[in-house]
Amino acid sequence: MQVLFLCHIFCKLPLVMNALPSVYYDKLLSYWGFDSLKQEQEQVIAALHAGKDCLGVLPTGYGKSLCYQLPAVVAQGVTLVVSPLVALMQEQTRALSRKGINTVNFSGNITEERLAELCDNIVKGWAKIVIISPERLFQPIIQEWLPRFQVSLIAIDEAHCISEWGHDFRPRYRELLKVRKLWPKVPLLALTATATPKVRADIVRQLQINGPVLHISVRRDELSLNCSDEPEKFLLLVESIKKIKGSAIVYQPNRVLPKSQSLKLKHFGVLATWYHGGLSASEKRRNMLLWMRDKVSVMEATKAFGMGVDKPDVRLVAHYFPPASMEEYVQEVGRAGRDGKRSYGLILFNEGDYERLKKLIGFRNSEPEFISKVYQSLANYLGIAENDGKDSSHHLDMDLFSLQHEWRVNEAYYALKRVEEAGYITLAEGIHHPAKLRWLKDMATVFECVQELPLHKEIIPALMHGIGPESFIDFANVPIGFVAQKSGVKPRAIEVFLRKLQSLSLAQFRPAKGPLEITFLTERYRANVLPLPIKVLAQARETAINKLQQVKQYADERNICRQILIQDYFDEVPNEACGICDNCRDKLPERKLEHVLPLLKPAIVTYVNTLPVCLAQDIMAQFRFRYKHQYITLAVAELLQEGTIEMPHPGMYKVTDKT
Repeated sequence: MQVLFLCHIFCKLPLVMNALPSVYYDKLLSYWGFDSLKQEQEQVIAALHAGKDCLGVLPTGYGKSLCYQLPAVVAQGVTLVVSPLVALMQEQTRALSRKGINTVNFSGNITEERLAELCDNIVKGWAKIVIISPERLFQPIIQEWLPRFQVSLIAIDEAHCISEWGHDFRPRYRELLKVRKLWPKVPLLALTATATPKVRADIVRQLQINGPVLHISVRRDELSLNCSDEPEKFLLLVESIKKIKGSAIVYQPNRVLPKSQSLKLKHFGVLATWYHGGLSASEKRRNMLLWMRDKVSVMEATKAFGMGVDKPDVRLVAHYFPPASMEEYVQEVGRAGRDGKRSYGLILFNEGDYERLKKLIGFRNSEPEFISKVYQSLANYLGIAENDGKDSSHHLDMDLFSLQHEWRVNEAYYALKRVEEAGYITLAEGIHHPAKLRWLKDMATVFECVQELPLHKEIIPALMHGIGPESFIDFANVPIGFVAQKSGVKPRAIEVFLRKLQSLSLAQFRPAKGPLEITFLTERYRANVLPLPIKVLAQARETAINKLQQVKQYADERNICRQILIQDYFDEVPNEACGICDNCRDKLPERKLEHVLPLLKPAIVTYVNTLPVCLAQDIMAQFRFRYKHQYITLAVAELLQEGTIEMPHPGMYKVTDKT
């Protein structure tokens, strides 16, 4: 790999190259079972040992967390780790605890009394590592205790979040410098998997990093990167999964598709499971183990999946819709081929996908007026008066709250996320766990037995439409909002009806649980005076759209090597063409149009001649995975023009009699 040392550009300090004391290797062996570090890990830790700050831009799967975990067990005091990734925080805590490394994790629903208890344990020296989100870090009770912590190292994970030019900017990250000033002589380590030079410079400036910047090239020569605008995306996905020998990850843009597509894959002989932020902890663990232990080959997931997952035999990372940014793509596709063997990245896209993703960007980056409106409605919904409510916590069912105002759940949720980022509230993990239902009787019996129940004519058709036939096999999510809108029945009456079905032994019903917990960090503002970072919100929206456009340019490119495109995006000096991406392969003589057509045209004629009736989709299905669909379309057009085949009816082909 190409390694660039940029410290002379950013901080004008020499890179620390001294060997580490033996105690580091002793701890490495006793806790992790390794007797050596990767060169770049060693260089990062050496800088910290010398009391210097460091920015490490290390690729996915490179062992970034070890760069602060190992110094933590060597140094006196506690290592403060700031991370926005709740799932990763929880997984790291479990892994460290299994190694006997005392760790405090501040994620999840924690009472004020429990927060104080944990902080007291830290002050007394019980913990070696403290993991906390930036939002929780600035809660008043944490801020009261923080100066008493004996901190030996500050580690900022996902450091690109501090830059408005990054792909996941979070305003709270900009305040981390205040925390650093509590321990001015303590080294600070900033880590991220991807960052352009502009973002790296911004991180250094915002955190006042006084030490080396270590950047490893984003190029991965073992990865064959591919993009396809094949109209039948699902069929191409199935074909791609069946060709690989190993595991696959398929990324989806929302929480609905992972499960539905997993079930669909099973009908095509592919075993799959799913993962997203709305699953319970037990469901996440169960599905993760199924995939990690090779009980299933495919993990269908949202971007909530993958952080900290180290599975060496992932042979395919597919994006069923284009990723949101090149940074996100490089991080996610980097989960393939960690054992160094040939693996594949595949982006499936069409023009409509980009419009859909732009709408999603709009939901996630609402206009200030809408954010204020949701904040006002939330306060009214919870009965919080103006200038009241500070430090109060409340449970919220996002489905019911959104339905009352005729908003999409995601639309309202992301508006509240923007309020959280502005520092006025905190949100517990996830939106909520939806209601679930499983039928215990067949459909005919159900329809017969509900005839005497009030509102059955309104609710049952809408319910059947909402949960689908899979509910006769397993538990299915009940979209209460959808059923309410479709039936015209209030949500609470629907829940009463579902409980009645259970009492009649017609179904098993699990009410929604674990709703969103909201804590007000300030007194409630009047909506029209709620201070929001308007310029920051506008910049975030514009940045997100620009980054999606850059993904589109990458996917649409048909000539330049994809590894070179990625290196160019991150302002790296490009290597030679990889020779294995789709664009490189298309330059091979056997892939050129003049070579393909003489082989494809007679093959189409032979195939059409074997069928009594041949439809256009039959031809496409027969040849689409060996040839580009543009080549197939051109071959058919030439055969028609030559008179070799004819079209007696629209979309229907036959070989001409003279042939």
